[in-house]
Formats: sequence, structure tokens, C-alpha cells
Amino acid sequence: MQDKSIGLLRREFGPLCHDSINDLPDGWATIVGEFFHAVEGIGDLVEAVSCRFERTDSGLQAFVFPEMSRWHPEQMAALQAAQRTLYGQSQTTCETCGKEAIYPPGANGFFCTEHDIESVRNAEDLARVTEELEPILPYKALRRFSLDVPPHLRELVFGTLREIKEVVERENLVRHCHVMNVMVVDDQLYIRGRFRDSFPMSVRSDIDDLIRRAEWQSAEMARGGSDAS
Repeated sequence: MQDKSIGLLRREFGPLCHDSINDLPDGWATIVGEFFHAVEGIGDLVEAVSCRFERTDSGLQAFVFPEMSRWHPEQMAALQAAQRTLYGQSQTTCETCGKEAIYPPGANGFFCTEHDIESVRNAEDLARVTEELEPILPYKALRRFSLDVPPHLRELVFGTLREIKEVVERENLVRHCHVMNVMVVDDQLYIRGRFRDSFPMSVRSDIDDLIRRAEWQSAEMARGGSDAS
């Protein structure tokens, strides 16, 4: 979810917002806000710490953690109704733009006609890039991350990983170095590598420089810098 949407939800609903909202698609911001309104309207939520969200293949699920002993059966029924409503709305709301989504959803998620085509194209592009970068990625069975980074960071991430691959192949060090994680937290990029003990320090230094440059550029982009190059 975009920082602007996250900020609006946090300002209005405060402690109800679990960090899991950060990972939700921006197109669902409105239905998440409607769910928060419904939860606030139930009452006696002093003990409710947060609402945690989980995007599943079948829809968006919300988990609320109140002090159960303080809730009346009617309040629990109202909460469950709000959870069902959110779940159903997510199935018919485009993850990208918030418009009406195609139902039943496609294999890539919940999208309107326009963005369903785009999601398929993005999935195909991601598969091609992942295959291209296989020499510096862990074996599939050991891989615990995806290269599906936010669109505005894809050129930076893919370009950096291609440069790392070029260095590794040029030095005949394929399978001696692996990119173990690529993650984005609050628009800040983090890339983590693993090197064999025998990996030449001079080559490792070159790769570390590429990673530091990419992370710095993402930080500049997050701050609105126009010359992050």
C-alpha cells in the first residue's frame, strides 16, 4: 500500500492499524477503511490492540484481537459480519485501482479488466527476469523471497542484479555468490548477499558497492530526490 494511503488510515484509526496494512495493495485502501469504521462502531474496543490482515488467494482476511471476555455475543456477531463483508468486497475490488474487479478472479489476483491484463504481463516479465538471474539466485527449493518489488523500483533492482550477475560471470564465480534476499521496507530497498569463504575480497567489494549504490538510490527516491543516479 502506498505511503499516502497508509498515513491516512493510521491518522484516522491509530492503534487499530497493524503493520500488515503496509503489505496490502493500494486498491484495497478504501475497503480496509470501511472495515475499520465498522469495527469502531461495534463499541467496547478499548482492549482491541490491532487488526491484522492477510491477503489470501481467495480474498482479504482480517483478524481482530480484542479482550474477548468484554464482548457481548451481539458484538462478536457484528465483528464477524464486518470480516465477511471485507472478505467479499476484496473479491470484487481491483487491487490496483479499487474499481470493480473481474469475478471469479484470475490466477494472479483480483483485478479489473485493464489491470488483469497488466498483472499477467508483469507476471510473465518477472518470470523471464527471474530465469535470467538464476546464476546468482539460490536454488528454487531454498529461495525464500520474490523479485516482485514495487513497480517504481523494478528498473533499479533488476539493473543492479544484472550488474552483479555480470561481475560473477566475468570472474567465473557462478554459484560462489548468491543474492539471498531482496526486500523493500517503507520504500527503502535492501539486498542481502551470501559469499563462499573463498570468494575474492576484491570482487566482493565490487558487488557490495553495487548493492550500496542501489540502496542509496532507493533512499533518494523515497525522499523525492530527482538525481538518484
